[in-house]
Amino acid sequence: MFNSIFNRSCKAVCLLVASMVLTTFVAGQDVRSDVGEGLEGQVLTQYFEKSGVAVSEAAMVPVLTITPITWGVVGLDSNNVTTGPNLFPVGARICNTGTTAATNVVSNFVWDSANALINVRTGSVSTLNEATLNAGACFDAYYEIEITRNVAAYNTTRAFHIDATADGLGVISTPSSRELYVEKLVSQNRNSVTSIKLNGATIPFGGTMNMSVGSIYTIELGASTATNGYEQIESFINLPNVIFQTLSVTSTYTAPSGYTGNKLYEDACGWDPVTSSGTYRSCIGPVNVPGGKAGGTVVITYTVRILSGAGTSRNLNTLIYDFSGSSYHYNNDFSTTFVVGNILPPASAAGASVSGRLLTADGNGIRNASLYLMEENGTVHRAVSSAFGYYRFEDIPVGQSVVVSVASKRYMFSPSTRVISLTDEIFDMDWVAID
Repeated sequence: MFNSIFNRSCKAVCLLVASMVLTTFVAGQDVRSDVGEGLEGQVLTQYFEKSGVAVSEAAMVPVLTITPITWGVVGLDSNNVTTGPNLFPVGARICNTGTTAATNVVSNFVWDSANALINVRTGSVSTLNEATLNAGACFDAYYEIEITRNVAAYNTTRAFHIDATADGLGVISTPSSRELYVEKLVSQNRNSVTSIKLNGATIPFGGTMNMSVGSIYTIELGASTATNGYEQIESFINLPNVIFQTLSVTSTYTAPSGYTGNKLYEDACGWDPVTSSGTYRSCIGPVNVPGGKAGGTVVITYTVRILSGAGTSRNLNTLIYDFSGSSYHYNNDFSTTFVVGNILPPASAAGASVSGRLLTADGNGIRNASLYLMEENGTVHRAVSSAFGYYRFEDIPVGQSVVVSVASKRYMFSPSTRVISLTDEIFDMDWVAID
């Protein structure tokens, strides 16, 4: 009797909640604002199903969120505006927290005030697109900002926001209380760039990275700072957004020990970016990084897709800049720590093989392990290791970056996934299990 009454009551409440959620979804807002944390996506669906309530197809829609991921402080050299940096990435992370894929996701960079000395970089774009953003996935929209090399630019500002929308959804935006502020950046040798790598291979400063349109690459920036790091730090490579689509960023720091991130910028101290605040451009907390500082040995790893630009070359500059004490600093090796991005046409689609062996820590072959190779277009190939641990993928189109992973019921591998640039036959892609 009690269960029957409870079920009837629950169904009535669930239907009411479903109505509230559906209204919220259609408005393109975050469901948590109306029905509380936890009643969204798959959790919400399971909640309804356990209550015996059918969930309408209309309620299963994408939900977008948007979050700033870069620092609002930009700048020019404090003594000589003709040297040093003047290009900065400004971006936002757009995520789909709904239960179905969002289609035709469009992001725009929008100025909210005027300043002739702060502009979107000439030749770059102010609108970026993602054809499909799956449920639970995110994409980062990076725009390039150029500061005119003029002393009149110091201490000037320009307000902006970044918005996003998708088919069937309204427009969402980063806060309108944000701006870019041109600081005087002091050149210091406590910050330095130590290396640049393409797919794990070191590229000497001034050297060339050959990349083909349509292919995916990992680009790694190695850097060092003061041992204990800084309250604010941003480290990046200038990647023109008409050529490079940034698929993801990972970062590691030795200060604090073992700290990792997923963007170019670390707001360690709890920075106040609100222009109307009395503590604007100050550390007010709460701290976002243990100890309130990040730095030391820094590694920023990009995964990028080459969109266009075949037949062109670009200098790709690097920058590390920070706030510490009461001033802003950047690496004084800025002018020399660059590489040349040489963009090639799409590589030949001829097939190649990828092969190797799976081994235990003491050198014995591992049998019956599964290996998967995923092409850039999403095609997945499977191979199984032989009695002596050998495996082989046949006829994989070259001129692309592929993801290879391994899985075994008895053994663990670290890493268990590798991204490789496939330009020719690979015969020695071996995997050694960890103890």
